[in-house]
Amino acid sequence: MNDNVASAHSKFRTELLASRESEATYREVFDALDDGFCIVRRVTDLAGRTDFQYVTANPAFETWSATTAVPGDSMRDVLPDDPEDWYPVYERVLKSDEPLRFQRSVGASGRELEVFAVRIDVGAHDRLAIVLRDVTERRDTEARERAALAEQSQVAITLQRAILGPGILPEGFAVRYEPATLQVGGDWYDVVNLADGRYGVVVGDVVGQGLDAAAIMGQLRSAARALLLEDHGPARVVSSLDGFAALLPGARCTTIFCAIIDPERATVDYSSAGHLPAIVVDPDGGHALLDRALSPPLAVIRTATRIEATATLPAGSSMLLYTDGLVERRGEVLDAGLDRAISALTAYRDSSPEDAITHTLRDLIGSGHDDDDVALLLYRQNSVSVQLSLPAA
Repeated sequence: MNDNVASAHSKFRTELLASRESEATYREVFDALDDGFCIVRRVTDLAGRTDFQYVTANPAFETWSATTAVPGDSMRDVLPDDPEDWYPVYERVLKSDEPLRFQRSVGASGRELEVFAVRIDVGAHDRLAIVLRDVTERRDTEARERAALAEQSQVAITLQRAILGPGILPEGFAVRYEPATLQVGGDWYDVVNLADGRYGVVVGDVVGQGLDAAAIMGQLRSAARALLLEDHGPARVVSSLDGFAALLPGARCTTIFCAIIDPERATVDYSSAGHLPAIVVDPDGGHALLDRALSPPLAVIRTATRIEATATLPAGSSMLLYTDGLVERRGEVLDAGLDRAISALTAYRDSSPEDAITHTLRDLIGSGHDDDDVALLLYRQNSVSVQLSLPAA
């Protein structure tokens, strides 16, 4: 053997050893992977159906798929209980040469797997590399978190509804509260029975959402109720709330519409602290906005003068108090939302208060709204004409 042949032989042996060491290293890494990995080849079974035959698989693959994937076995034999939609997905990867990631449950083990499939034999168009990642624990954790969140949200909403206002209302009233998401917020309504058959009504909106806003709302609602029961007029109620809100962290810029309804006189006295105007629609379809007693939101200007005004409530008329989530929309002028509310209230003016408020809410917000709660209060003035005392002839 001459020197050149000996040198070439030595080089071949060195490369062969390096190749074997590289293959051994690859096999060690292949077997040690936490993710399942296999290579499959597309075949057709005796029934003419697409199947995939295992070329190789690491131990993790066998663990996650709860199978012993022996080279030469087919997927239909190894995983007979798995859904048929695995196979069209793999077929699509072969045909499109685009990798796909999807999730599947393995019937035999009850585990949830994240599957990544990519074509690796471009020339033959029949080989796929498949990576399996067990996401069962993640799925179960997410399911527990969703269940816990749903339970917490339901508790929060139940709590909010308990402090929103009375559940049993006088005749002629209807209320609704619609959260933007499954969380508590700062919108509220209230109806207070007063002397001489009158009613005090309030709709308010605390800035923000969550428990902090709900806590502030609860305190303001209680304060407003106490002030109304002391027989204060709307302007005085709002003025007193001004000082209270200034001492209550987070209450600044709260808006409120406060009114006292006198069914016998067919009037409403009202005062608004930065709140949207109530809407009155009469039986003939005419409408009015109660906007003649507007002043700044609570605790914004300590010297703000709170004013009130009086409006007539014709027999059979409807008055709607609401928070801004009902009419405000991103990228839209407020007048458009007010026009929609007026149109809806007019359309349902002959319906019962319950039906009118339900349909109005449905028409204006449908199945969702712009991340803002909605509180509504509707009052229907009785249709009995007010009898005035005439002087004796």
